[in-house]
Amino acid sequence: MSGSRISAFLICLVTLAVPLSAEAFTVTDYSVDITADASRRLTVSEDIGLYFTTPSHGIIRDIQYRFSGGERLRVSDISGTGIAGTDDNGEFLSIILGDPERYITGPGRFRIGYLLQYPEDRYEDYDELYYNIVSPGYWDTPMDRVSFSVTFPSPVSPDRIWVTYGMYGSSAALPFSLSDDGLTVSGSYSSLPAGYGITLRVEMEDGYFHSAGPLSDGFVFIMAAIILQLTAMIIVIVMYIRKGRDEKMIVPVRFSPPEGFSPMDVQYLMKGTVDSTSVSAMLIYWADKGLLSINDDGSSYSFDRLEEIPDDSTEREKALFSSFFTSGHEDNTSLRASGFPGKLRSVVLPLILSAFSGEHATEDAGSLRLRKYAYSLLLAVSLISGGLLSLSASPGLVPFGVIPFLMAFLILRQFSMQAAREGRLTPRILLPLIFFILFLSFFMVTAIVSYSGSGAALAGIIMFMVMLVVSSFTAAHISRRSGYGNERMREALGYREFIDKVEKDRIRVLSEEDPLYFYHVLPYAMVFGLADSWADKFRGIPVEEVRWYVSPYPFDPFLCSAFGRRWHDDYMRNIEPPRNTGHGGAGTFRGSSGFSGGGFSGGGGRSW
Repeated sequence: MSGSRISAFLICLVTLAVPLSAEAFTVTDYSVDITADASRRLTVSEDIGLYFTTPSHGIIRDIQYRFSGGERLRVSDISGTGIAGTDDNGEFLSIILGDPERYITGPGRFRIGYLLQYPEDRYEDYDELYYNIVSPGYWDTPMDRVSFSVTFPSPVSPDRIWVTYGMYGSSAALPFSLSDDGLTVSGSYSSLPAGYGITLRVEMEDGYFHSAGPLSDGFVFIMAAIILQLTAMIIVIVMYIRKGRDEKMIVPVRFSPPEGFSPMDVQYLMKGTVDSTSVSAMLIYWADKGLLSINDDGSSYSFDRLEEIPDDSTEREKALFSSFFTSGHEDNTSLRASGFPGKLRSVVLPLILSAFSGEHATEDAGSLRLRKYAYSLLLAVSLISGGLLSLSASPGLVPFGVIPFLMAFLILRQFSMQAAREGRLTPRILLPLIFFILFLSFFMVTAIVSYSGSGAALAGIIMFMVMLVVSSFTAAHISRRSGYGNERMREALGYREFIDKVEKDRIRVLSEEDPLYFYHVLPYAMVFGLADSWADKFRGIPVEEVRWYVSPYPFDPFLCSAFGRRWHDDYMRNIEPPRNTGHGGAGTFRGSSGFSGGGFSGGGGRSW
C-alpha cells in the first residue's frame, strides 16, 4: 500500500473514531413513565442509562419549568438515586446526579422521580397535554433507545394523539400505542440523534382536566404574604391611634412667643425641621435687632453685618449667624455664597437637636421608639413579602425578587418622613413618589408575575404597595409630644392664634405704643405662614421706616413681608444645590398535531 493511501486510511480512521456526542457520555436507555391525574398534575419517573466516554462525576438533569409564552410548571417532591443536590435559576430546576468524590467511566444509571403541576388551561373549547418526552436541543448526545408511557385519569381518543420528533419545530410523526382501556399512551424508539426531541400531544374535550386549586400556583405563599401585610398595616394603624398621636389641647391666646424661642426654634417646634423659611425669618429677626442690614437691588439680596451677635444668644443661633456670614466673605455675603446650606445641615441642625433633647426634648421618648418599631416592622414585612411572593414564582428568584421590595420600603420611608416634616403631601413629594411606585411595581411584576404566571401574585404585589404606602405615612405621623413639648407648643400655637386673629383696632393700639411692632412680629408670622396676613392687617396703619432694609424702591413695609418669599426663591435658585433624581416551546392551535419541542417540561442533561 502506497504512503498516500495509508495516510488517507489513517485520516478516515481517526475521523470515524471521533465521538458523535459533544458530551462526556451517550444515553444508552432513556425511559419515562408518567401518571396524570384530573387536576393536571403529573407524577414522573425517569430511568436513565448512560455510558461515560470521559471520566465524570455524573450528570445534571435540567428540568425546564418556565417557558417563553409565560406558562410555568411547578416542580416538587424530587426523589431518586444518587442525587447530590439541586439548583434553581428561575427557568430550570437542575437535579445534580452523581458523586463529587468519585468519577464514573463506562456504564452508569440514575433514577429520579418528581411531580409536575401544570398551569391553568389556556383554551376555552378543549383541554390538552403537551409534553416533551425529550426536549429538542437540550441533550447534546445521541440516545440509543427512548421509551415512554403516559397514563391518563380517563380514556383518550386515539385520533387526538400525536407524537412528533426532530429538531425544534419539526412535525415528523412517530408511531405510538394506546392501551385497550384508552388510558395509557406509550412508545419505544431507537437511535435518536443528538439535539433531536420527542413530543407528545393529546387533545381532550373541554373539562377533561379540572383546576388543581390555588395551591399549585404558590397560592399559600401569596396568601401568607397578603395576611402578613394586612396584619402589619393594622398594627401600625393601632400604634398610631393608641399611642402615636397627641391629645387635643386647649390653646389660650398668647401675645408673645415662647420665652427664649427664636423664629428658628418655633419652626423646629412646629415642624421638627429647619429650612429656608426659618432662615429668612431669622434674617428679619436679626435685622430688627440691629445686627445686619438687608440690601435689595431688585433682582437679588446681599447682607451687611453691622454688629456681632450678642453673647447671651443661644449656641444654635450663634452657629446659624456664623454659618451665614462665613460662607462667603468675612464681612459680607450674598445669596450666591457657597457652603451655607451644608453648614446649616451639618453645624446648625445638630445643635438644635442637642438643645431639644433630654429634659427639653419636644417628642416623647416612647413615641420615638414606637415610630422606630413601626418602621422596623415594615422593613421586616417588606423583606418577608418579597421572599414569599418570589417563592410563589420560583425559589431561585428570591435573592433577586426581594431587592425591589427593599427599595420600595426605603423610598416610601424617605418620602413619608419628608411629608410628615412638611405637614402635607406637596407636589414636590407626590410626583416623584408616584413615579417610584410605578417604577418599582413594574420591576416586581416583571420579576414575579411574569415568572409565576399567576394573577394571585399580582394581587399580592398590589396589596403590598397599598400596605406600604398607608403604613409608611401612618408610621411617619406616630409622634406624641413630651410634657415640655406640649407646654411650648401650647405657647407657640397661642401666639399664632393671636397673629392670625388679632383685630385691627388692637394692632393700631400696639403700633402706637411701639412703632416697630410690625417688624418685631413679622419673623414669627413668616414661620407660621402668616406673613401676608400679618402685613394685610397693617394696611392703613402708619408703619415706621427702618434703615436696615435698603431698596431702590420707595419705602414700603410690605416689601419686608414679601422678603421671605422672594428670598426663598433666590435661595433655592442660587444657594441650595440642585437635587439629583435617580431613576422553549410555542403554543398549538385547534386541530394541530403539534410539533417537536412545543410541549412543556422535558429539559436536558449535561455532565459535570
